[in-house]
Amino acid sequence: MSRSPFHSVFAFLAIFSRRRHGSRETGPLPGESRRSARAFRRGAWLGLLLSLLAAILTACPALVTPPAPFRTPNPPAGQGQPAIQLAPAQGYAGVYVQVTGQGWPINGLVLITLVDERGRSGILAAATADEEGRLSSGFLYPVNRRWLVPGEQTVLAYTPDDKHQATALFTVAPPAGTTPPASAPLVPVSVTSTASPSVTATPSPSATPSVTPSATATNTPTSTPTPTVTPTPTFTPPPITDWRGEYWANPNLSGPPALVRNDVELSFVWGNSGPAPSLPADNFSARWSQTLFFDAGEYRFLVEVDDGARLYVDDVLVIDEWRDGAARLLEATLPLERGFHQVRLEYFEHTEWAVLRFWWERVTPPTPTFTPTWTPSPTPTPTGTPTSTPSPTPTHTPTWTPSPTPTPTPTQLNSPIPTPTHTATWTPSPTAVSP
Repeated sequence: MSRSPFHSVFAFLAIFSRRRHGSRETGPLPGESRRSARAFRRGAWLGLLLSLLAAILTACPALVTPPAPFRTPNPPAGQGQPAIQLAPAQGYAGVYVQVTGQGWPINGLVLITLVDERGRSGILAAATADEEGRLSSGFLYPVNRRWLVPGEQTVLAYTPDDKHQATALFTVAPPAGTTPPASAPLVPVSVTSTASPSVTATPSPSATPSVTPSATATNTPTSTPTPTVTPTPTFTPPPITDWRGEYWANPNLSGPPALVRNDVELSFVWGNSGPAPSLPADNFSARWSQTLFFDAGEYRFLVEVDDGARLYVDDVLVIDEWRDGAARLLEATLPLERGFHQVRLEYFEHTEWAVLRFWWERVTPPTPTFTPTWTPSPTPTPTGTPTSTPSPTPTHTPTWTPSPTPTPTPTQLNSPIPTPTHTATWTPSPTAVSP
């Protein structure tokens, strides 16, 4: 038979009362000091409080029920499955391609580029995903023969850490009458020196001595050989079809460059290494230049750099961060007219990590340009008061008009013919006609 939790409380109180006041048989405890009595009372009250607390907790088990474990809410639908779409999905150089997507990390940076078996192109555009993982950006299809071969090209969207990627196909379709370029050959990235051919002097023919009969011997003249010219190495610049890259083994672009090469894209993460074996890992600088075609519109130029960089557009300084610093993203927005523009980017690396990425995106689409077409206007009809025009005087040309043939009137024979008589009063007189 189970007992109530309060039963132990009452039992404790009874013992405490007997202990304090003594039993009826023994009476009060003799010789107990006041100090021990006070200590006993404090312990008794503490035990009483603990017993009451235990009774309350036993009577109300719901108070000690552990809370339900916290569950992390599931991520929004579409997260972890990034995708992109292109509009239009085909075109040619200079066409504006709109890129939309979903399923990207919220507020994450997404870079857009082209990719083939040789690697990625330069960064064509960048966008930041919104609170629902969606993005919207666009780029001008590059004017580069590597990407203008008719067929399908792959557009790649990825996060800077390469943990999220998505691709879409863009069909290169040259306009009618356009000759598509051949596949671009691989361009060497090292400077080679071509020695000029050796120049060997041809000795002149020996002079024929003339022998003079004499008792004294005459020395025979001999020709002096011309010394061989030592070939001097001649620098042959590499073919430049994309970015002209010039590299220096110092951080201030001073002196002649130590390396000149063709760079297809400006997207480098050298880390703790140098751009080439002939260049140091620290304290080097570089300059890239290219003439590019832009449609009319407003463009945002972006540079990711560690350490310093400067950007010029048509020789105008638009980004100036020529200083040491950790990896950071720089940008500048400016309007451009339709046509070719000179773009120049300068960079230097001091120590430790080395990074350089450069791309641009159009902020506003170009304003369509309408070519006026001449349309002949109809000749207006005058609506004024008509004026009388004198008619020319007709010239009478005599024309022959046939006279009408008289119709004969039958006459009665043996009828008298009246003969008129000119008198005041004409009276016809009958005249007899003899048979």
